[in-house]
Amino acid sequence: MNRIPAALDFHFLLLEYYKRLLIKEDELAVLFMLDHLILQGNEFVTPEMLALVMNFPSETLDAIFVRLINRGLLEYKNDKGTMKTTLNPLRNRLMLEFQIDYEKSKERGEDMEIQGEIEKVYQRFQVEFGRNLSPLEMQTIQTWFEYGYSAALILDGLDTALKKNKRTIRAIDKVILQKAIEIERRDEGVSAHSDDKRRSFTHLVEQTKLDLEDND
Repeated sequence: MNRIPAALDFHFLLLEYYKRLLIKEDELAVLFMLDHLILQGNEFVTPEMLALVMNFPSETLDAIFVRLINRGLLEYKNDKGTMKTTLNPLRNRLMLEFQIDYEKSKERGEDMEIQGEIEKVYQRFQVEFGRNLSPLEMQTIQTWFEYGYSAALILDGLDTALKKNKRTIRAIDKVILQKAIEIERRDEGVSAHSDDKRRSFTHLVEQTKLDLEDND
């Protein structure tokens, strides 16, 4: 990937992540000017060209160019015999940083969503128990979520236990476990049920044959 999607502005990403990429402010100014000149159609940009439009002397710009090239943020490439200045390495790095932050944001969002579900379950249990939950009870509920049980399954287990007048976390845990096993068996039994039907039919046919032979 060497292009930043139009929806993601290169300048915005550069300002957002330059500190993380250890880019100094003088290097930042040079990168902005480089991008400006390249967009204007200057395919080959040198420190001497930048010195004409910036307040840095050529010697300073030479040193900045060397640092940027050595750190893989700027490169010169030969494109069909034509030397070109490109910031694609920098664009790639910026895009990578954005993707990392995006994935972390998604994970935080999912964590917040799960935490919200846990809080709803806490509240429902407290209402049904008529008291605050103990640390052990709260830990058990968290463990259910870690096992992959949904809030719907947990609350269904709670309702089932209450109908049986069972109000301990241990009793509810057993009900939820049983329901989880039933769901798993039902899901796995879709194909198994068809196999059982085929085996039963085969057995019926064989038994019928034996009965006919006996009658003969």
